[in-house]
Amino acid sequence: MISVIVPIYNAERFLSECLDSICRQTVKELEILLIDDGSTDSSAEICDRYARQDERIRVFRKENSGASDTRNFGIDQAAGEYIMFFDSDDYASPDLCEKLLAAMTADGTDFAFCGYLNIATAKTSKRLLFDRSRTFFGDDYRREIRTATLGPTGSQLHNPEKLDKLTPIWARLYKSDIIRRYNIRYVDLSKVPSECLLFNFEYCLKAQSASYVNEALYAYRRNTGVSLTKRFRKGLWDKWSYWMDYTAAIISGLGDPEDYLSARCSRLCCSVIPLGGNAMKLPTRRERLAEMRTFLSRDAYRTAFADFDCGNCPVYWRLFFYAAKKRRVRLFYFLTWSMRKILDFRKK
Repeated sequence: MISVIVPIYNAERFLSECLDSICRQTVKELEILLIDDGSTDSSAEICDRYARQDERIRVFRKENSGASDTRNFGIDQAAGEYIMFFDSDDYASPDLCEKLLAAMTADGTDFAFCGYLNIATAKTSKRLLFDRSRTFFGDDYRREIRTATLGPTGSQLHNPEKLDKLTPIWARLYKSDIIRRYNIRYVDLSKVPSECLLFNFEYCLKAQSASYVNEALYAYRRNTGVSLTKRFRKGLWDKWSYWMDYTAAIISGLGDPEDYLSARCSRLCCSVIPLGGNAMKLPTRRERLAEMRTFLSRDAYRTAFADFDCGNCPVYWRLFFYAAKKRRVRLFYFLTWSMRKILDFRKK
């Protein structure tokens, strides 16, 4: 019934905990696809051991090509009516699949998702995405799920730091028929800032409804030692530029693109948050200022900020976006430094 796809690369530290939580799901009609993306540690041996213990597990090995290509490989192999993605260092409640499947079946929706536990170095915190369990149809679905996945607008900008709450592809249950019928694929992270963001947006465009379960049923582990967020990402602006072209092509084919254009503009303006954080990873203040000056001077930001309404943002975020819009680089530097300190503290 459900194909669980797990891309694996050098995940020996947490892989057993992940696989235990999948094998113990109360929904037993699973196929578990373990795709070893060229691991050099003991991940392959761990996969083989679990495959000997559970006949639902299928193990694949391939040359290293990244998580996006590995997930696409998993989609090609999946036989289930539904698809779920796991990260190999995460784990889940035993009733994750059961509750998401029950919500989709009861509500007749095209996908289901839930809250999660954020496991950081110092503590674990619960992240619930809405204030209650809900179903989304019609205008509610279009506004709160489909366009919000592309970018936050209106009241959604009360908390810009939560703009990615609908981005993750884990803690979701998808219909495999929609993925295959519309050939929805992951774009490689070498081209885009977030492969999950584009996958979910394209899926949400084709889906017509969603169910949300207001429980933290999935455990997302931060800072496992291989995170891309720990080092400076060279060429990050080029990835946002590719994202702009990619989403522009999608939106141009929609009948009523106004809401999507506004969401896309908002997402682009909010991209100065990760771009600023990325710049702060450079070794010297001079290099950080130069990096900020370069991306804030892009014509794309001048156009986007001209149409961006940040009136719903808290005062400190309005000041942050003002500094970006006016290209006040030193003020932007100071505010970015301050914001990162606050956000890092909250994430711990």
